[in-house]
Order: sequence, then C-alpha cells, then structure tokens
Amino acid sequence: MRPTGVLFLLTAATTQQSSCGPSAKEVGQAVLLAQPLVFVLGLLLVLLLVRVWRIPQPMNRAQKQPLAVLFVLTLVGAGGSLATGATFDLFIPALWLFGCSYAAVLLVTARLLIWLRRDRVLAFVALPPVLIFMLPALVLALELTGGRISGSSSTDFYALPGLGGWIAGPLFLGLLIEARVRR
Repeated sequence: MRPTGVLFLLTAATTQQSSCGPSAKEVGQAVLLAQPLVFVLGLLLVLLLVRVWRIPQPMNRAQKQPLAVLFVLTLVGAGGSLATGATFDLFIPALWLFGCSYAAVLLVTARLLIWLRRDRVLAFVALPPVLIFMLPALVLALELTGGRISGSSSTDFYALPGLGGWIAGPLFLGLLIEARVRR
C-alpha cells in the first residue's frame, strides 16, 4: 500500500464520529483549563534554556508586557472554560498530552528566537504556541464548529505534535547539547 493510502486510512479512522472518548467541547475546555499551568511551566523551561545558553535577557517593562498579556489571556480562557461547565476530569491528560505538544512548539520557537533575536527570547517565545493552541481550544469549547469536528480529531490536534513527550524531550535534550557544544 502506498504511503498516501495509509495516511488516508489513518485520517479516515480519526475523523469518524464516535461516542467513546471526550467530545470536542470537552477537549477544548480541558486545554483551556490546563493552559495557565502549561504556560508557566513552559516559561520555566525556556528560562532554563536561556540560562544554559548564557543569553542575557534584559527584561524591561515593554518586554514583560507580552508575557503578562498572554498569561492573563490564559487565565481568562481557564475561567471561561469553568464558566461553560468544564470539569477537572480531563485536566491531567490534557496537562500531559497538550503540555508536551505545547513544549515542542515552544522549544522550536525558542530555538528560532535564539537564532533571530537572542535578546528577546523570553519576551516573545510564548506567543506562537499560545496562539496555535488557545484559539482552536476557544472555538472547540464554545462549540463554534457546528459539530463538524469530532472529539478524537481534536484530541489528535493537541496530542500528536508532542507525542506524549517523545518530541519535546529530544528537542530539549538537543538544545542542551547544542548549548554545551557551542560553549
């Protein structure tokens, strides 16, 4: 079977509606609930990388504002998720699966910023992953898709980029090794 055929079968299997697993709304709510903690843990991870890479990060008021705004947005999203009836049943799986995907995107963004703007890594590193993951979670939690997205395909969107740590872990290790080699 050709690779495109296998990809089609895998895609078709994940896009069919089924009654098992969380709904798309529940996935969006769980991601929004986990987002503030994932945001803070991700910043700590990047802070560790910045220290290992020995990159000076002058954090004046203008550079702290994007982080503060993004953190407040994650808190508002979590509060909105609770207001729409979210429960903490899926919090731990969302924290793990979504957190690993968030970390993978965050680490790639951090490496690009180290290459492009070393002095602004901490200020802007969280912007792409928050936008990539939070906006779709809002759409799912508010049920703005009209039922066209299944729970399994939305779960895949948040779980596959990180593969439960199999992507973010080697990325982090590679960045640590690269920092050591460059010193």
